[in-house]
Amino acid sequence: MMLVGLIMCVGTLGIFYFYLSKSTAYAQTMAFTTLVMFQMFQVLNCRSEDKSLFKKGLITNKFLLLAILVSLGLQLVVLYTPASVLFETVPITIMDWVYLTLVSSSVFVIVELVKVFKKK
Repeated sequence: MMLVGLIMCVGTLGIFYFYLSKSTAYAQTMAFTTLVMFQMFQVLNCRSEDKSLFKKGLITNKFLLLAILVSLGLQLVVLYTPASVLFETVPITIMDWVYLTLVSSSVFVIVELVKVFKKK
């Protein structure tokens, strides 16, 4: 749990710091969205403490996939609709999505590697 928290902390703060030169609102939006994406990847890790997601199967829990899709949909609402005023977010670009997805997927990759090494 400490490792996951550290990965999420470093990744989220790194994204925030990197985008701070654009504007505070942009950096906050990127950090918020990165944290949301970290959680989406981490929930996939939590399906098993010792079995890889690839062994359990990605589509074996359809309710979890639905929950992830709904969460991502709500994140899009917060970023790209008039709700952004309420949440004080700004729209981000496709390339920003690529960057934050690469950063946030690191938690998935690292935890999957830990599962492999724990078996050995």
